[in-house]
Amino acid sequence: MNNVIDSKLDNNLCSGCGACSVICPKNCLEIKENEYGELRPVLTGDCVDCGRCLGVCPFENCSKTDNDFEECFIGVSTEYEKNGSSGGVARWFLNELLQRGIVDSVICVKEINNSDCLFDYVECTNSEELNLCRGSAYYPVSFGKIINSIKLNNKRIAIIGVPCFVTAIRNLMKSDSVLSEKIVCVAGLVCGHMPNKKMVDCLAWSQNKKRADIYNCQFRIKDSKRPAWDYGIKLEFKDGSEYSSFGSDDFGYLFWRRLFSQECCNHCDDVFSDNADITFMDAWLPEYKELNSGTSMIICRNQAYSDILNDLNSCGWIENVDIGKAVEAQKSLCEYKANAGRHSDQSDLQQLIRKDCLLNNESPDIIDIIKREVYKNNLKHENPIKWFAIETKDRLFRK
Repeated sequence: MNNVIDSKLDNNLCSGCGACSVICPKNCLEIKENEYGELRPVLTGDCVDCGRCLGVCPFENCSKTDNDFEECFIGVSTEYEKNGSSGGVARWFLNELLQRGIVDSVICVKEINNSDCLFDYVECTNSEELNLCRGSAYYPVSFGKIINSIKLNNKRIAIIGVPCFVTAIRNLMKSDSVLSEKIVCVAGLVCGHMPNKKMVDCLAWSQNKKRADIYNCQFRIKDSKRPAWDYGIKLEFKDGSEYSSFGSDDFGYLFWRRLFSQECCNHCDDVFSDNADITFMDAWLPEYKELNSGTSMIICRNQAYSDILNDLNSCGWIENVDIGKAVEAQKSLCEYKANAGRHSDQSDLQQLIRKDCLLNNESPDIIDIIKREVYKNNLKHENPIKWFAIETKDRLFRK
């Protein structure tokens, strides 16, 4: 059949963006969570096999938009930096679009308190609403429902997302003239990978809690005693207790090793959201990464937005830098994504972690179990004989 269910899900080439559900003429695709904590389309009606869903899928149609203009900046917004992921420039810029009347609303991801979703796309029509959408969300979301809702109004929209989402939005704009007219700015983020929901579940399980017990989840929290790169996660539970973990703790162990990365991320080579009008990232450069506050880097592909960025000097600072600085700042990520599609060992380990989460559902020992899995995976390549002995012992004693 000519649809994303048969063409993409069989190979796990899906990030759950929701573009397919937007374009489906029969509205028979719905994005739902699967057993592994991933968002995936499911058929809820009779598919007519038109192929339009494949046309907007970022892993089927990933062509790059031609841009004659490209500038790179580095800077900080003093107004938004404190509660932002890096230098606060992304939120400053989106707020400027609202204040200047360039857009009527901004579509971005926000914490959803007391919800099994934890995060979702929301529409912000003023600065107060936008300010509530602080920080990053290393958590699966889908823009399908909110994109369908904006098709019914007359607003001019700005939307921000990770690289595959940006490509999906561009594909939708090419396929739907209404969306092409309404979406006037597509902002992107640099993304190494998007973990499934089980990463947060495991951190909660380690505290004898589960997802339903979480009242609030916040990523990219800062600690005044830690450098910007050692950011963390904070979980607030309904019973009033809290749990925080940083990059040098369990959170970093799970996240930076890409243990919960979705399979599609292993096949993505888009580092800088190439199809976005403007892209935001952290300045992971020697002179900035050890600072506690964080610093933003920006790649701008629209002259009008470049002019807006230059106004940041009135409430912070910004300077133009060579585009090579962005590549330097994301060197390790660029090297990893240059091998997109060739991370078979990583994929195998991720499959083992998925099984561990199913077999040890809600176990407070889950992180120790995962660490042992990683240890054995490394040992398998370094010392196969020792690995075989430990693996045999674990199977005998069902560890």
